[in-house]
Amino acid sequence: MKIQIQKATLNRVQDHTLIIPVYQQGTKPKLPKNGAFLKGLLTKLQKEDIFDGGFKKVAFVRYAKVGKSDSILFLGLGKKDEMRRNRLREALITASSTLKQNNVLSFTFHLSSCELHDKYAIDTLSQVSAEALVLPLYTFYKYKKKMKENSGVKSVTIAVDTPEHLLNGKKGISKAHHYIDACNLVRDLVNTPHNDLTSVKFADLAKEEAVKAGLKVTVWGKKELEKEKFGAFLAVNQASDTPPRFVILEHKSKVKDAKTVCLVGKGITFDTGGISLKPAANLDEMRMDMAGAATVLAITILAAKFNLPVNVIGFLCLTNNMPSGKATVPGDIVTAYNGKTIEILNTDAEGRLVLADGMAYADKNYNPNLLMDFATLTGACVI
Repeated sequence: MKIQIQKATLNRVQDHTLIIPVYQQGTKPKLPKNGAFLKGLLTKLQKEDIFDGGFKKVAFVRYAKVGKSDSILFLGLGKKDEMRRNRLREALITASSTLKQNNVLSFTFHLSSCELHDKYAIDTLSQVSAEALVLPLYTFYKYKKKMKENSGVKSVTIAVDTPEHLLNGKKGISKAHHYIDACNLVRDLVNTPHNDLTSVKFADLAKEEAVKAGLKVTVWGKKELEKEKFGAFLAVNQASDTPPRFVILEHKSKVKDAKTVCLVGKGITFDTGGISLKPAANLDEMRMDMAGAATVLAITILAAKFNLPVNVIGFLCLTNNMPSGKATVPGDIVTAYNGKTIEILNTDAEGRLVLADGMAYADKNYNPNLLMDFATLTGACVI
């Protein structure tokens, strides 16, 4: 998908669809700057109670025959004094989703018509806009045998009024590209079926992506985990025919005395529940139980790409959780990396076991200023 920024006033934008942000004044939509050519259409929509500029309200007019674009999408921003970056993001997500549903192939959002550059830097606004417009367009196509010729948005453009805004806006677009790629990497991993993303394959992919980003990568297998006495982690893998992997990703800052942040991700590539077997309904979704590890991978890659002034160390705890004659059973007691013993009463509570060893190792060996875990845990954790 092409993501770009261009200089063009509202009445000069030429695209398949033009997204026009509209504030609400009283109970009526307010005509944006350079929007005289829209007056008749906007008045008609307001009189027919179709569009009033309310927050996140949209009116998509296909082949509107006004201005230089084929179609128009009016996007309500609500009251101007209530507009913030996150509200702009919310509104743009609605606009993008609407255009996706209507099979629009390309569109332009006129950012300058928001009149927010006096409140926020234009690079920030362009980044927020690009992310909000592009991320809702994600679709997982990897296993589709054939794609329709005109499926999916091919181009997203942000338009600004001045050369200065264009120059600064490009910085925001560049930054947005990295965040979008990171988000979509996580989505692709979460959507990939278990037979194509075992712990071994996940570790190989993580290493490949991390090396490209300039991270130091260490990958442990079962032998290393046994040597380091990761008893809780190995108890989860005990029944599996696929060996576990523990991946360490390191972004080391060149800043003197930089603080250290450790991120530990649960990477259960498929969770049957083990001997405490899950019900059959929706069991296919348990391929997603590695989302924590995928998130840690993406964050650590971003840390390297943005060269953050902190040490960011990511840990991926990768295994599946299967039943077999070798499986851990309820009532078993194991010894974790930190020497504590754990009685396992439910083998479907495996996430806390792999995280326990991963977090204890990170804490002991990296002495972090901040230690965070990322996981898809059960409803039992909800208070």
